[in-house]
Amino acid sequence: MNTKTSFLFQFSEYKWTVLLFYLVSLLIMGTSITLADGSSVSGLEVATCFFLLVCGMNFQSTLMFHLQMGSTRRTFFKGWLLSFCAVCLMTAALNLTVLLISQLIGIPMGSPIFAIPISSVVLRMAVGLLYQFATFLLFISLGYLLSVLFYRLNKMGRWMVGILLGGILFSLLYYLAQFDSVLDRLYMLPYQHPLLSSSIYLLISLAMLSLCWLMVRSSPSK
Repeated sequence: MNTKTSFLFQFSEYKWTVLLFYLVSLLIMGTSITLADGSSVSGLEVATCFFLLVCGMNFQSTLMFHLQMGSTRRTFFKGWLLSFCAVCLMTAALNLTVLLISQLIGIPMGSPIFAIPISSVVLRMAVGLLYQFATFLLFISLGYLLSVLFYRLNKMGRWMVGILLGGILFSLLYYLAQFDSVLDRLYMLPYQHPLLSSSIYLLISLAMLSLCWLMVRSSPSK
């Protein structure tokens, strides 16, 4: 199996998943707009981030398939990287398409992209596309890193790390809920400097992906 075949195989696994995600998201947003009586709705960007975080947690079955087909770990990882970059670019483009269509037909849909301080609509959308791609790649890389880390642990280690991560997550949600106004400002801050934020996200993604590759090349076949 070469890199192109690996890319097409791994990308094909997510076509219907992405389609289902957008169908459900549009249904929820349409229902919310109807019930909100004209108020704007938002949250598609955040929902996409968590969706891609979960999508990134697909490692073991795909690795085993490649190894059974006689593929190398390098080919497997290159195919994964290309497929997930394509998924991130596709979701970023779909998010902007949904946003633009909603504005054209008069549906009240909010987005932090409107906070980007660029007067030109075309340039703002281009920068927004880059920013969303970098953000989505960051989340999908984090999901992949977690998946690779769990793969290298034994059953007891997975239980312990899972319980620890769950406890940390619930604790963060509990304490962060008390600082809504601060969180709102922090959430909007990257959109004030989208190019700088995108560069930082891409560098963090590169660091996580490099760590993933180091673990993938030495991962046991189990």
